[in-house]
Amino acid sequence: MAETKESRLSGYYSELKKFIEANNYAKIIKASNKIISERPDEGKAWQCKVVAHIQQSQFDDALTVITKSKLTDQLAFEKAYCLYRKNNIHGAWETISTLSDPLPQARELKAQILYRLERYDECYDMYRDILRNTSDDFDLERQTNMAAVCVNRATEKQSKDDDVQIDDSSYELLYNGACHLIAVGRTEEALKQLQEAEKTCRQYLTEEEGASEEEVTDEVAIIR
Repeated sequence: MAETKESRLSGYYSELKKFIEANNYAKIIKASNKIISERPDEGKAWQCKVVAHIQQSQFDDALTVITKSKLTDQLAFEKAYCLYRKNNIHGAWETISTLSDPLPQARELKAQILYRLERYDECYDMYRDILRNTSDDFDLERQTNMAAVCVNRATEKQSKDDDVQIDDSSYELLYNGACHLIAVGRTEEALKQLQEAEKTCRQYLTEEEGASEEEVTDEVAIIR
């Protein structure tokens, strides 16, 4: 009995699932190609192929696949991310702006693009909204980014009164906060925060990372 198209597709999808679970990006691309050859309008297969290229930092290849797929709207986030990674910030912004109701990951990318465009007020508002409405393992990274935005806003004298509530257990956050205080002229508070950042940095690298004294000294030198 001849194999039907549906049975072939079922086998290809099983292959794709297996390769995704194994993070085998080269084989994800091959399995996606098999599906696309049978069903050219299969958006998920195109997306898997694009993401596999992105995971290998093959951004030009990913953009070529997006164009070939004729699913630019469906793959707008992936296209914007590729353009962002290729340092085409304006192109990334134009692309991400086409999303009328962006998912959380797209909002994160949008905030990063706004930061690169030095549109700090908009970036600040977006990070504040993300922090209010999202809670996961990336909260600390978001808070660090938020602190960096505040530093730039203050440096440009766009705002003198940003009072971001951040977790002071991270030396990166403490350092960014100190830079913010310096930018708004609160040098004594900044010095105290820098000292606390150094203390936290030493403690973290020694106790959590098992770093050598030389490695600790190198990292602390940045804070000083």
